[in-house]
Amino acid sequence: MVFSSNHRLSRDKKFFGQSAALVARAIAARILAISDRQIGAPTRQQRPVVRARRIAIYLAHVSLSQKVQILSASFHRHPSTLRRACAAIEDARDNNALDWCLDLLETALQAHAQSFCAGPQLQEVRQ
Repeated sequence: MVFSSNHRLSRDKKFFGQSAALVARAIAARILAISDRQIGAPTRQQRPVVRARRIAIYLAHVSLSQKVQILSASFHRHPSTLRRACAAIEDARDNNALDWCLDLLETALQAHAQSFCAGPQLQEVRQ
């Protein structure tokens, strides 16, 4: 079976979106001392977990420019829920401390994404 380049690109975008969601979840879980399993749970959670999930969604969507349609599967939420989560965090950025913290987290996530995209350096083999 031969796949077109569009299919491969679509598959790669989906894979990167899923890995972006996992990294954003791990960062939010670690910083906010919440279990990554709770952040990714498909069930309702308590307020601190919801806040951590919203931050993870925001980081993956805004920092890495991932579409909510791709991220929705990783967070077990409808795309409209992800949009509301991003809007809630954007509104909360009026708090200077939160804004500063999110800037640092965005920088860390973008650095991770750049290292992920760079991949191993290929060297020319001489014969």
